[in-house]
Amino acid sequence: MKKRLKGVGGLPRKLFTILMLSAMATLGWAADNSIYIDQAGDGATISMTQDGAGNRVRGIQATGNVGDDKPSIIKGDAISVNIQQIGSGNVLNMGIDTTTANGGSPTDVRYKVTGNNAIGTINLNNGNGGVNASTFLSIEQTGDGARSDINILGRSNSLTVQQTGGNNNKITASINADTVLASVNQSLGGGNETALTVSSNKANLDMVTTGASNITTISQTNGTGSMGQAVKLRVDGTGNTTSISQDGVLDHTADVKIKGDGNTVNLNQQAGYSTGQYAKVDLDNTGGSANTVTVNQSGAVDNTANLKIRGGGNTVTINQRLTP
Repeated sequence: MKKRLKGVGGLPRKLFTILMLSAMATLGWAADNSIYIDQAGDGATISMTQDGAGNRVRGIQATGNVGDDKPSIIKGDAISVNIQQIGSGNVLNMGIDTTTANGGSPTDVRYKVTGNNAIGTINLNNGNGGVNASTFLSIEQTGDGARSDINILGRSNSLTVQQTGGNNNKITASINADTVLASVNQSLGGGNETALTVSSNKANLDMVTTGASNITTISQTNGTGSMGQAVKLRVDGTGNTTSISQDGVLDHTADVKIKGDGNTVNLNQQAGYSTGQYAKVDLDNTGGSANTVTVNQSGAVDNTANLKIRGGGNTVTINQRLTP
């Protein structure tokens, strides 16, 4: 079953478009649910549900190309998009192009996938103009082997990710935007991976990892703006590995708390010519052990580390250096 939707460009801001799509695979039939979207106009509400295997949300491919590389196109402000895919081997490829001013009606994009081996690609800069603003993106993954690739470029955007109960799921996000809020929660499961690369004059990241052998990588850089970078990390489990890098002109703050055994955290903070670096590390390991934490701080002004250690066999290394 295939559907193609095309909105009308230049719609008045008060005109609302409502699109509802549903696709369901019948039992015993090789699923091939595909939804193609080309939407232009403000105030659109788009809801999609696909139930089966091998579902696709994408744009129209070139003649003779049966791949999924061309994204659906959604243009306009104050848009609401709700996508749910149920089953294995689902694919989402979507581009959002919105310019809602800060404080105006935001664009809301929610993607929920239940099943194994899903691939989701979401580009919140589909027009490549760097003007995407005031967009809220929510991703929920339940199952094994799911992957989401996210690109955000603009200002005043928010990202929320929830990976629950599965194994070997991966979130990769590239964020080049000012005033960014990002929250990622890897709950239960094992072997899940989150990689965030953030370039912003102000970015606040809130990360939670529970389970075993999960990998979290965070890179934050900032320019010459008036604000800095902050990350809050909570790890509860066994054998998790976390790397945090904060670099830029202004202040950097990291708040890390670890419960469990055999976890590794590497934190690097550098530059900080305004108010310096601050790191808080709490090894709340009553009954936990063998965690390794390394903190490297380098800047022209104050470097501060605040430590709390409980449990046995933990290793903590702090290196602080004032630069000219």
